[in-house]
Amino acid sequence: MGTIKSHLPSVEDWLKEDLISSAGTKGWNPLQDLPRLLWEKIPDLRQFKIGFCSEADIPIWKTIGWAHMRRDHFEVENFNQAIGLGLGLDDSGGIIKHGENYLMIMPKEYRKRVQAKRDEIFEDSYKRMSERTGTIVDRNDPQSEEMLEDAEKFDYGLKEEQFSAGPAPKKRGKA
Repeated sequence: MGTIKSHLPSVEDWLKEDLISSAGTKGWNPLQDLPRLLWEKIPDLRQFKIGFCSEADIPIWKTIGWAHMRRDHFEVENFNQAIGLGLGLDDSGGIIKHGENYLMIMPKEYRKRVQAKRDEIFEDSYKRMSERTGTIVDRNDPQSEEMLEDAEKFDYGLKEEQFSAGPAPKKRGKA
């Protein structure tokens, strides 16, 4: 009698990753754990930031520069077996998904440039708003000194004479 070839996955696939086997007790946060595991298993992927995108947000993400993680990015016959079972990934028509979210990639260096530009625009917008509205800091706020230092550091137009005059906060506990 001949040998029957099995298409069952290897039991070894379940034993490879402690983080996956302990997910039932420690919890599994795909937003943190999945990218780390993918970077570990696919070293070429380390140069990319990995994001999770809903179908509705795909046009916005693509405009920013994100691209779908695709099966053809990897030279493997069976994507899930190649990176290990239990990651909850799905090869949906060549596009990799986790649950209802598409995995998107963007080069880390490009992502830094995008984020730096966003930060620059935010800082400029905040500075203009502060100059226009005259930001007020409550003298009784425990972080008022730090806020004034930050305002001076970033030149938000905040001035010491713009303190509000309000009652001191009530202290809790025994008097």
